[in-house]
Amino acid sequence: MLILIEGYIIFDQGYNEQFLYTTGFSCSISNTITTTVTFSGTFQVPPQILLIPKSISMKNQSPRTFDYDIISLTTQQFQIKITCPSDVMVKYLFNWYAVNDNRIVILEKKKQTSCLDQSIYTHSHNLSKAKQAFVILQSWGMSALNLDFYIEVYEITSTSVKIKLHNSNSNLLQIGYQIVIGTQEAFVQSSLIASPGGQNVLLTKSIPKLNLGFLFPSLAGFSWSNIGNIRMQFSQQSILENIEYTCETFDVTQMNTIRFNELWVFQEILTPMYVYSYRITKKYDKYISDPIKIMLIELNQEYTNIGDFQVSIPNALKTVIIQIELKFQPGEKLIGTFLKCFDCGSQNVYRIEQNYLCGNNFIRYRLLFKQQSNFDQTLQISIGISEIKIKQIINQSVQQYQIAQLKFVEVNP
Repeated sequence: MLILIEGYIIFDQGYNEQFLYTTGFSCSISNTITTTVTFSGTFQVPPQILLIPKSISMKNQSPRTFDYDIISLTTQQFQIKITCPSDVMVKYLFNWYAVNDNRIVILEKKKQTSCLDQSIYTHSHNLSKAKQAFVILQSWGMSALNLDFYIEVYEITSTSVKIKLHNSNSNLLQIGYQIVIGTQEAFVQSSLIASPGGQNVLLTKSIPKLNLGFLFPSLAGFSWSNIGNIRMQFSQQSILENIEYTCETFDVTQMNTIRFNELWVFQEILTPMYVYSYRITKKYDKYISDPIKIMLIELNQEYTNIGDFQVSIPNALKTVIIQIELKFQPGEKLIGTFLKCFDCGSQNVYRIEQNYLCGNNFIRYRLLFKQQSNFDQTLQISIGISEIKIKQIINQSVQQYQIAQLKFVEVNP
């Protein structure tokens, strides 16, 4: 996949299989192996680089330790070096991603040599709007033929991220990992997945394909107590509208479990529609027929029944008027929120509070929404007995944002 803006690329990806014994890969004592990866175009500035291990094979000997470093980076290529203090590595294949996106910060690879159970590693970052993060295990070292460990994001703030290590024994010598930090809409990740133990295919999963992003399982750790080699890999393929990925071992390798996260990272910057302005009308009307009515003016659609409804907003409509009409009863108060801006802190909504006054039993909100997207938007309208909600669904139901909500509550006498 390649994305171009004004002649420069802002995203690129590829698969590297240079570190493979059949192509002459030999990583032994006092030896390092270097390869150069060339981008399919030119970035305006050197991009951020992320490596995702796909297939790893380590020989049956101790200690087993390997590491890697990106030793140079330009707008057209980068160089990666693998170091093996002991002659253990047979294969290290990986996907790479090069990104220039202000929603994402990819920290350089981190290495830890203090690997006590429940260790917390703190790293600073400069993404002030950070809402989430994920961590990818990329290398490790061990002193004996028994490992059981994994890492996870423990805490994320606007200035730092904390990684926590779970380690059940003292055989782990070191770990190397990368952290990706993002805004709320940059990516979606699953909770930690643990494969069953065994040989060959441990876990296969099929999920709907999202055209706006890319999927990868990110290794978090594993449990292994076999005297054989460590050999594990992830593979995936597209099948009609789905992507199927497999977590497996190969060449008679026994694993107790492999732990990983399932991640979608989005290229298209999709943000929900927001209320640019709104107008309120209050009056007395003795001919009110519907307690709740929602109208989409440009689409000539209206909704009055209790239930959930989905409606598509063409991307050609850069402004959308949604009109909400409500019947007001004595002893009630109307509260709610309208989305004012996205990812802009605690002041991102208009807060609504209206009391029943002077017999005005009818209230109308005429909301002018603006949208910026190259794709049609999907709204979910939910009408209840005393509440309405309007949510925007993006990335094929993976993410939802509430853009309007109104609710009647009783006023205490």
